[in-house]
Amino acid sequence: MAGRSKENDKDGGRRKLRADSEKIASEEAPDIPEALEPLSPEAVRKLLHELRLHQIELEMQNEELRTAQEKLEESRAQYFELYDLAPVGYFSISEKGIILEANLTGANLLGAAPRDLRARQFSSFIFKGDQDVYYLHQKQLLKARAPQVSEMRMVRDGALFWARLQATLAQDNKSGKPVCLVTMSDITDRKLAEEELGESRERYRFVMDQLPAITWAIDRSLVFTLSQGGGLAALGLQPDKVVGMSLFDYFGTNDPEHTAIAAHMRAMGGEKVSYEYEHQGAFFQTRLAPLYGAGQQPVGVSGVAFDITARKKAEAVLLRESNSLRCMAVVVRDSNDAITVQDLWGLTQAWNTGAVRMYGWSESEALDMNVRNRIPEGEAEKELAMLKKIALGNTIEPHKTRRLTKDGGVIDVWLTASALVDETGRVYAISTTERKIGWRPNHLRGAKL
Repeated sequence: MAGRSKENDKDGGRRKLRADSEKIASEEAPDIPEALEPLSPEAVRKLLHELRLHQIELEMQNEELRTAQEKLEESRAQYFELYDLAPVGYFSISEKGIILEANLTGANLLGAAPRDLRARQFSSFIFKGDQDVYYLHQKQLLKARAPQVSEMRMVRDGALFWARLQATLAQDNKSGKPVCLVTMSDITDRKLAEEELGESRERYRFVMDQLPAITWAIDRSLVFTLSQGGGLAALGLQPDKVVGMSLFDYFGTNDPEHTAIAAHMRAMGGEKVSYEYEHQGAFFQTRLAPLYGAGQQPVGVSGVAFDITARKKAEAVLLRESNSLRCMAVVVRDSNDAITVQDLWGLTQAWNTGAVRMYGWSESEALDMNVRNRIPEGEAEKELAMLKKIALGNTIEPHKTRRLTKDGGVIDVWLTASALVDETGRVYAISTTERKIGWRPNHLRGAKL
C-alpha cells in the first residue's frame, strides 16, 4: 500500500508539472512557431534538431546540477565530521564576548545545544573564581593580537571542570569586526593527575625530610640536578643547595679516582654501585643507579645515601664490649673459683671449669640441677632467703657458707652473689662466685663451721 501511494504521488506531481508547462507554453504562444503559418519540411527538421539539442543541453545541465548537489552533500558531511565532530570545541566569539557560533563538541562541553549558545556571554560559563584569568586572557589577545593559551575552571550543569582555551583573533567576513576563534578541550583528568602527582611529590619530600637519608641526581657532566632528604642536615646543607655544582667542586678534588666520583662514573657506565663512605664526620651507606633516556642510554645517575653514623658508633661500642666480653669469658672459664649463674627459680644456667673442678659435676650435669641440690641440710632456708633477697634487687655482703660436692662431701666456701639485670633494670638471674676455704669429709657434713 505504501509503494502504491508513492507511485500515485509521483504521477500527481508529473500531471501538475505538465499542466504548469502547458499553461506557460500557451502564454508564450505568439513567440512559438506553432502560432505561425505552417512550416516547410526543412524548417520542421531544423526545429526538431534545435529542440533535440536543447534537450541534450538541459540533460547535461541537469547532470551537472546533480553532481554539484552530491558534492555539496559530501562537503556538508565532511564539514559536519571536521567541525561538529572534532575532538575539541570550536567557538566564534565577538569582541564583546558574545558566542556567535559553536560546534557540537563545544556545546556538549558546556552542556547545551549549539543553537542555545548563540548570543550568550561566553564568560557566563566560566567559574567565578577564574573570571579574572579569562579577562586577562581576552585583554592580552586583543592587545597583542597573537594567539593566547589559558587554563581555567568552567561550569557545566552546575559542576566544575578544567578547560584549556587556545584563542586567535580573526575578522568577520560580513561585518569586518574582530572575532575571537577559540578551541576548548577538557583537561580535568590531566589536572587531577597533576594534583595527585604534586601530592605524591609532597608526600615523598615529607618522608625524605624525616628520614636520615639523602637523594640526589647528576647529569652526564657529573653536575647535581637534585638533592633532597633529612640527611642533608648532618652535612649542613639545605635541599637543592648543591644543584648546579659538579661532584669535583663539591668534594674539592680533581681526582677521578676519588671514591665517590669513581663510583658515580661506574654508575654512569650502566652499573649499579653500593659503597660506604665517610664525609664530614658522618658515615653513609650509598647506592647509585644509572638514569636512562631515549635509546636506553645513561643520561645521569640517581643516588640515595642513608646516614649510618649511629650504627657505626654502635658497632664500635659493640666491638669494644665484645672484646671485653671475650676477655671476661676467658677469665671466667679459666678461673679457679666456681662461677655459676642460676635463674630466679634456682635452675643452673652457667657452670664454669672452676665449678667442675671444685664440685665434681660436669657442666651438662650441673645445668640439670637446682641450687637447692648443692646446699647442705640445715643451710637451705638461710641460703635461699639470701638468694631471694638478691632477686628482689637487694645486695648482700660476701659471706662464708657451705656447699655439697658430687661425691657427697661438704666444703666451706666464700660466696659473693650479685644480681643480673636486663635493659629495663629487671633482675632475671643471679651470679655467684664461690671460693673454696676448706674441705670436709662426708661424715662431717652436719658439723657447724
